[in-house]
Amino acid sequence: MSVTPPEPTESAAPSTAAKATTAAAGAVRAARSVSSIASSTAAGAAAGGGVPGAVVGLAKGLGTEILKSRRGRKALLTAVGIPLGVIVLVAALIVGMVSGSPSSATQASTVHESLTVTMASADLDKLGAQYYEVLRDVGEQRGVPWEVLGAIAQVESVSTPDGATGPMGIDLDKADGKITETDAKDLTKAASFIAAELAAKATTTVDNLPNRELDVAAVDHTTDTGAMVRQEPSDDQGKADAAESRKQWVAAIGSLPLAGNPGAADDIYTTARQWALGQASSCTGGGTALDGDVAMGGTTSAGDLNAKQKKYAQAIINQTAAMGLPSKAAIIAISTALQESTLQMYWNAAVPGSKELSDGGPQGGFDLVNLGGAVSYSVGLFQQQVHGAVFPWGTVQDAMSPTRSAMFFLNALKAIPGWESLPVTVAAQRVQSSAFPEAYAKWEPIATQLVHDLKPTVGATPSPDPTATASADPSATATSSPEPTGGATGAPAADTPASAADSSGCSGGGVTGIGTGASGKDDDYPYKSAEPDSFADPWGLYVTECVSFVAWRMNQQMGWKKGADYPFTMAKMNLAGRGNAQYWRDGLTSKGYKADNDPTPGSIAWYGSYGAPGIGEAGHVGEVKKKYPDGSIDMEQYNAGPKWHAYSVWHLPKGAANWPNAFIHVADLK
Repeated sequence: MSVTPPEPTESAAPSTAAKATTAAAGAVRAARSVSSIASSTAAGAAAGGGVPGAVVGLAKGLGTEILKSRRGRKALLTAVGIPLGVIVLVAALIVGMVSGSPSSATQASTVHESLTVTMASADLDKLGAQYYEVLRDVGEQRGVPWEVLGAIAQVESVSTPDGATGPMGIDLDKADGKITETDAKDLTKAASFIAAELAAKATTTVDNLPNRELDVAAVDHTTDTGAMVRQEPSDDQGKADAAESRKQWVAAIGSLPLAGNPGAADDIYTTARQWALGQASSCTGGGTALDGDVAMGGTTSAGDLNAKQKKYAQAIINQTAAMGLPSKAAIIAISTALQESTLQMYWNAAVPGSKELSDGGPQGGFDLVNLGGAVSYSVGLFQQQVHGAVFPWGTVQDAMSPTRSAMFFLNALKAIPGWESLPVTVAAQRVQSSAFPEAYAKWEPIATQLVHDLKPTVGATPSPDPTATASADPSATATSSPEPTGGATGAPAADTPASAADSSGCSGGGVTGIGTGASGKDDDYPYKSAEPDSFADPWGLYVTECVSFVAWRMNQQMGWKKGADYPFTMAKMNLAGRGNAQYWRDGLTSKGYKADNDPTPGSIAWYGSYGAPGIGEAGHVGEVKKKYPDGSIDMEQYNAGPKWHAYSVWHLPKGAANWPNAFIHVADLK
């Protein structure tokens, strides 16, 4: 049955208690709105002086409240016709009711709310015009974060797991008769049911936290451009608090009757957390809240750019601000995009789907240096190569999105030690591994001017001018044809220690360590007949190697279905460019997976470099097939002597000389 109370009919008069409850709820909302607007008004009075400043503050307060609902937006349209004198009078009255100006914490809270709503509503509006308002109302009524409800709708819509019913992805079998199929297909009723379930699950998990807010331990940071952004904590205590919050929230979410659970819980929490920090969700399956019709943050004549090129530059600037990076990062990124594509969305016939996503951009892919007849898979503003999971730049949707491709580029840039002090062209080259390492320098003046002229419009507050200067050739224009540099030809350069997707936080499976699918059976590896190392598998590894076989097992156990994207790839698992087994423990634990000494069936048996007799420099991985009462295990694997590049099973007594160095829990079998 549905847990949503029936709607009163026109002839059914609500009880006195119901009227009181409704009135109280309305009063609370009104009080919140008035308080917020009053605070903004008082702040404006203090900053701008008297009534004129109060008017500015009032406008800011109204703007924040308008973001919260469609009713608010309609109210603004009505308010436009009110004479200025009336607005000034109201502002003056509000200033008189508020003593002093709001604290810096109050001002920061207003900015936080605005950024959260901007990011979340942009994603939710893609699902339907009513999603944001409905989920926010249900969250407030049920006492659970609306961001979590929104994240459930978002992740379930993207992953479309088997057994999902309705907009919230409810698994009716797991719901055990608590909600009907009809109600599960109704957004309000489905959201109310999930919210009630979440509130119940929270009593033994989230409610025990000292701080149950989604943005616990987040750090406010002002970039050198003056933009306020929120970042994950860097101190040990903050990291510990954030990790414990994630653990409890994932436990609560993972126990909900949702299709794809418990594996979907981590992506749901990650999305909600990113929204709470005012960041674009990285679990949205291509594109971000920053995509679409980008609002311009100024005008510019730099480089003779056309309107579309300027919007691409603005999108890169917005993404840089949203990630809390300094203006130099935007200069490096735009310099790179100018060299690689002159800020044009190139498509490539070798990359299916790229033409449809090019927004009328030109065809490319044939003007690069391809030694030995190799095929170029370069697309987009940064000419990032996309071919299955072979390269670390995500999907074709990622590479053809101005903001997603910028995110991948910036994440790779952040991973370079000391990138902030490197010359622009050197930093760009470290990411792109170009055949023409000096080619980026000539674009630095144009990029600097663009960052100077175009302020962030999404993901951060408007900012003052950056102070970066350029010393490269100022004569370059964006109408020049870019010299082919080879683009982002593969993994980031050797001294880049992390995947370009490192900060996405999306697992594609379950950071809970519990698989959502079943393991394969014996030697069902799809490339067992292939010539060893003759090509790369869809996960970014050479075929018939131990790592390729284990990646296949992980995909099976993470619930992969034919025709769907693989959840376990080198790019997604922070292993891009580091496919050797010796790197797997550090790479996977950096994504939140656990490594210990417990040989759980389905876990990855890991050996480091020369980790046991017979193990070489590259290390080795297998999978725990079975655990016996005496502690011994059967480990299945590929490419272990004497069966090189073939399937075999070892029986290992506990404590044997060739016992694995650790066991990594990505998608263990229940």
